[in-house]
Amino acid sequence: MSTPFTAVVVDDEPLARDELVDLLREHPSIRVLGSADGVDSAIELIQRADPDVVFLDIQMPPDSGFDLLTRTEVSFRVVFVTAYDEFAIRAFEVNALDYLLKPVRAERLAQTLDRLAAGESAPTGKKLDYADRVFITTGRQRQFVKINTIKYIQAAGNYSSITTTDRRDVLVLKALSEWEERLPEANFARVHRSTIVNTDFVDRVERWFNSSHVVFIKDEQDPLPMSRRSLTRLNGQL
Repeated sequence: MSTPFTAVVVDDEPLARDELVDLLREHPSIRVLGSADGVDSAIELIQRADPDVVFLDIQMPPDSGFDLLTRTEVSFRVVFVTAYDEFAIRAFEVNALDYLLKPVRAERLAQTLDRLAAGESAPTGKKLDYADRVFITTGRQRQFVKINTIKYIQAAGNYSSITTTDRRDVLVLKALSEWEERLPEANFARVHRSTIVNTDFVDRVERWFNSSHVVFIKDEQDPLPMSRRSLTRLNGQL
């Protein structure tokens, strides 16, 4: 038999927390290392136990499960547990393994554990809204990035480099084609095989050498390359 996955349960409701722990203990594929009733105690437990997966309540006033993710550098999978279905999509936007609605049903939990064993990732494909935030992981650091603060994204091999309005350059293990599929088309345009720009930050387009063009981004000194075929499309969005 393979080594069981290790887990931590975080929920500020004692009854819900204990019920989930009891359900998990019925599965030999997972071993519960402990539980916590809030973000501070959860961080301490996670850093000490180093679990494979954290079952995380979203609303734990005055904090939230999202606060925990930004405050810990330990690497683990996340399953969000919530009484509010409206949080489900956002949970997937932070690359969670899955989400469970309260009260957690045994058969639904079994599906989540099957996904964990299979090494599956959260489903993607939903178009992002301009007001959305994405949760990205760089190494062991986690952070939120607001879509409307992204000025441009450039390909960097299998990675992509995101430049934001606060002049951060964030390197993410995500191909440029994935960003193109998910970013709102009304606000973002792929102007080159290696570059996507936020049209709200386009300052001007200029003719360059050998009949080529470049695009200048507001408050950025160096222009970005631009393919001929993207010129008409970009002009239509400006």
